[in-house]
Amino acid sequence: MTISGYGFRDKEITGEDLEDFSLDDSKVVSSTHKVSYGQFVGLGIRKPTATGYWRRYWLRARSVLLFVTYNCKLEDEGLEDHDVDRILRSLALNESVSQREGLLN
Repeated sequence: MTISGYGFRDKEITGEDLEDFSLDDSKVVSSTHKVSYGQFVGLGIRKPTATGYWRRYWLRARSVLLFVTYNCKLEDEGLEDHDVDRILRSLALNESVSQREGLLN
Protein backbone atom coordinates (compact mmCIF):
# COMPACT_ATOMS: atom_id res chain seq x y z
CA MET A 1 0.00 0.00 0.00
CA THR A 2 1.21 3.49 -0.81
CA ILE A 3 -0.27 6.65 0.69
CA SER A 4 0.74 10.03 -0.72
CA GLY A 5 -0.41 13.15 1.09
CA TYR A 6 -0.69 16.78 0.05
CA GLY A 7 -1.56 19.76 2.23
CA PHE A 8 -2.91 23.05 0.94
CA ARG A 9 -2.46 26.16 3.09
CA ASP A 10 -5.30 28.31 1.79
CA LYS A 11 -7.73 25.83 0.28
CA GLU A 12 -10.12 23.22 1.56
CA ILE A 13 -10.26 20.21 -0.78
CA THR A 14 -13.70 19.66 -2.35
CA GLY A 15 -15.38 16.72 -4.02
CA GLU A 16 -14.89 18.50 -7.32
CA ASP A 17 -11.14 18.67 -6.64
CA LEU A 18 -11.08 14.91 -6.11
CA GLU A 19 -12.84 14.35 -9.40
CA ASP A 20 -10.24 16.55 -11.11
CA PHE A 21 -7.37 14.62 -9.51
CA SER A 22 -8.90 11.28 -10.51
CA LEU A 23 -9.20 12.44 -14.13
CA ASP A 24 -5.47 11.82 -14.50
CA ASP A 25 -6.35 8.13 -14.45
CA SER A 26 -8.97 8.18 -17.20
CA LYS A 27 -9.39 4.40 -17.11
CA VAL A 28 -10.88 4.47 -13.61
CA VAL A 29 -13.01 7.61 -13.58
CA SER A 30 -16.14 5.93 -14.95
CA SER A 31 -16.12 3.27 -12.22
CA THR A 32 -15.30 5.26 -9.10
CA HIS A 33 -17.59 5.13 -6.08
CA LYS A 34 -17.92 7.28 -2.96
CA VAL A 35 -16.02 6.07 0.11
CA SER A 36 -15.48 7.12 3.70
CA TYR A 37 -12.51 6.05 5.82
CA GLY A 38 -11.76 7.55 9.23
CA GLN A 39 -11.97 11.33 8.92
CA PHE A 40 -11.55 11.15 5.15
CA VAL A 41 -14.15 10.93 2.37
CA GLY A 42 -13.63 10.60 -1.34
CA LEU A 43 -13.62 8.41 -4.40
CA GLY A 44 -12.43 4.84 -4.73
CA ILE A 45 -12.13 1.96 -7.13
CA ARG A 46 -11.41 -1.75 -6.95
CA LYS A 47 -10.39 -3.20 -10.26
CA PRO A 48 -8.84 -6.40 -11.56
CA THR A 49 -6.56 -5.77 -14.54
CA ALA A 50 -4.24 -7.78 -16.72
CA THR A 51 -1.39 -6.86 -14.37
CA GLY A 52 -3.17 -7.60 -11.06
CA TYR A 53 -5.80 -6.41 -8.62
CA TRP A 54 -5.83 -2.67 -7.83
CA ARG A 55 -7.49 -0.45 -5.27
CA ARG A 56 -7.14 3.32 -5.69
CA TYR A 57 -8.53 6.11 -3.54
CA TRP A 58 -8.61 9.90 -3.69
CA LEU A 59 -9.47 11.04 -0.17
CA ARG A 60 -9.95 14.45 1.44
CA ALA A 61 -10.32 15.96 4.89
CA ARG A 62 -10.28 19.74 5.18
CA SER A 63 -7.16 20.92 3.32
CA VAL A 64 -5.50 17.51 3.13
CA LEU A 65 -5.61 15.27 0.06
CA LEU A 66 -4.52 11.63 0.10
CA PHE A 67 -3.91 9.36 -2.86
CA VAL A 68 -3.89 5.72 -1.80
CA THR A 69 -2.97 2.73 -3.94
CA TYR A 70 -2.86 -0.96 -3.19
CA ASN A 71 -2.13 -3.75 -5.62
CA CYS A 72 -1.43 -7.47 -5.58
CA LYS A 73 -1.38 -10.45 -7.92
CA LEU A 74 -4.74 -11.15 -9.49
CA GLU A 75 -4.92 -14.58 -7.85
CA ASP A 76 -4.46 -12.89 -4.42
CA GLU A 77 -7.43 -10.54 -4.91
CA GLY A 78 -9.30 -10.02 -1.65
CA LEU A 79 -6.79 -11.79 0.61
CA GLU A 80 -5.64 -8.56 2.26
CA ASP A 81 -8.81 -6.47 1.85
CA HIS A 82 -9.61 -6.69 5.58
CA ASP A 83 -6.15 -5.36 6.50
CA VAL A 84 -6.29 -2.61 3.88
CA ASP A 85 -9.73 -1.51 5.11
CA ARG A 86 -8.53 -1.52 8.73
CA ILE A 87 -5.61 0.75 7.84
CA LEU A 88 -7.84 3.09 5.85
CA ARG A 89 -10.41 3.30 8.68
CA SER A 90 -7.62 4.44 11.02
CA LEU A 91 -6.86 7.58 8.97
CA ALA A 92 -7.09 10.75 11.03
CA LEU A 93 -5.83 14.31 10.96
CA ASN A 94 -3.36 15.25 13.66
CA GLU A 95 -4.66 18.73 14.49
CA SER A 96 -1.54 19.99 16.30
CA VAL A 97 0.87 18.97 13.54
CA SER A 98 -1.44 20.19 10.78
CA GLN A 99 -1.90 23.60 12.41
CA ARG A 100 1.80 23.98 13.20
CA GLU A 101 2.76 23.31 9.60
CA GLY A 102 0.03 25.62 8.27
CA LEU A 103 -1.88 22.85 6.54
CA LEU A 104 -5.27 23.66 8.02
CA ASN A 105 -7.16 26.91 7.70
